[in-house]
Amino acid sequence: MIFSYGVTNAGKTHTIIGTKEDPGILPRSLAILNQVKDFIDKNCHNPNAILDLGEFEFAMSSVFWLGDDKELKITSANLYFEAFEIYNEDIYDLLPGPIDRKIIGMNKPKLQIKEKENRQIYIKDLNRIEIDSQKNWTALLETCLANRSVGDNNINYRSSRSHTFFKLIMRLNYSSPQMTHHVETTLCIVDLAGAERAKKTTNSGLELAEAGKINQSLMILARCIKALADPNPSTIVPHRDSKLTRILFDYFNENSNLTMIANINPAASDFEESLRVLNYAAQTKEIHPVRSKIDSIRKSVINFPYAALNRSKIIEESTNNDAFSLLDDTVLKGFLEDKENQLLNFEQKLLRRQDTNESNEIVVENLQHKLKQTMQEISEKDEKIQMLEGKKASD
Repeated sequence: MIFSYGVTNAGKTHTIIGTKEDPGILPRSLAILNQVKDFIDKNCHNPNAILDLGEFEFAMSSVFWLGDDKELKITSANLYFEAFEIYNEDIYDLLPGPIDRKIIGMNKPKLQIKEKENRQIYIKDLNRIEIDSQKNWTALLETCLANRSVGDNNINYRSSRSHTFFKLIMRLNYSSPQMTHHVETTLCIVDLAGAERAKKTTNSGLELAEAGKINQSLMILARCIKALADPNPSTIVPHRDSKLTRILFDYFNENSNLTMIANINPAASDFEESLRVLNYAAQTKEIHPVRSKIDSIRKSVINFPYAALNRSKIIEESTNNDAFSLLDDTVLKGFLEDKENQLLNFEQKLLRRQDTNESNEIVVENLQHKLKQTMQEISEKDEKIQMLEGKKASD
């Protein structure tokens, strides 16, 4: 995952999107992935092929076989695109649906965060569209930029009013005479809205409420980064306190690569905010990835079909050796019993943890209530300050 972080008007959106003459990280990433996809499609029968991408190379041998048994061979690749935004703590799809091709204003349906059985989260009913050409990609990106929430303030004439997520999903398709399988890898690029001060932006009304939601979610993100950088493993990470951190937390684990881009505005008036951004960037470098116990079990369970497939091949090749077949059955039975015991132990741990979480949820709810009260008080004080400043200017 790559995400840009910084104050408003620091160039975050330009870094991610760029221009036609100087493309940003998102179009550059797509160009590379598109080359890899075309290369896989053309060389699915050549494991020795190598693609030169300038600063690095892509070897076909790294994806040619799935698993150690070399039963499943790659056949093709697909590239998909997803995009959504978090606006005022609500999630909206930025891509058109298969029927309604236009999204007008805030009539867009609100989407929900859901959890899979393996505890990975996903956005329900989010559109996924395949990228099959540069023309197709350009139209999709233009749709996203047209549908995202932006506004005008005293600092930035086109300020992002939401956190925007762009996902590029590469699907590798494998097959054998007995079965088919696919593997997906996701590159998530996030354009975070910038932190704002009402005194500088002179926001009021709806814009002030938007800034409050943005600042609140960024404050919770900062708390999560601080907790993840804490070497104490018992430190609680408050990732469920906002939708932004709940989605981002899925990438703060040992199976993901995380990159933060710190955008700095050189203006002297933004010195304090820029210093805070740099401090967050330093803390991000110290993040300790969350180890997922479910992932290790899930990998074993996912690898089971390949073990079973390999077993079938062994038995087929040794039909006259009853002793060997019996030994293979015993090994397979032991494998299943071992995984069942692991899952049972893990479920027991989850039950104990849920009991602890129920008591913690009460504390969290109280803290969230106090936080909302504090944010409301801050907004009221900002409005009073603006009124006093207006009176002084008129006097």
